[in-house]
Amino acid sequence: MSIFKEKESNKDHYDHLVKKMSQIVDGMITKEKFRADFYNGDTDSIKHYNTFAWFVYDFGTHLLPLDSVETIKEFQQNWLETLQEDLGVINTSLFVCNRTTGEMKPINHHEDVVAQLQYYVAV
Repeated sequence: MSIFKEKESNKDHYDHLVKKMSQIVDGMITKEKFRADFYNGDTDSIKHYNTFAWFVYDFGTHLLPLDSVETIKEFQQNWLETLQEDLGVINTSLFVCNRTTGEMKPINHHEDVVAQLQYYVAV
């Protein structure tokens, strides 16, 4: 199931996608040391996944492969449900990204993330 308007192809829009993601990171994460999650980790990980979830918050980023519903459940339980308790009130955003099209779709992570992301799990 394709999550974006264009059909997935053999094209790779890695550079275009990283540019869009960089703008979000640079605009949202104010401390340079917290941007390292993205620039030193996510930019390499992106090359391994066509479709993935990407979480951005004041203290870094987290790339989530959409390889199983269990992975999404773990993310919701171990990240989202404990985030405010662990870090207080912070800015957060969640996206589904597609490297083959270069598109990003915002996800409402204040609702049931499992229900929203399970449709994007690679079959």
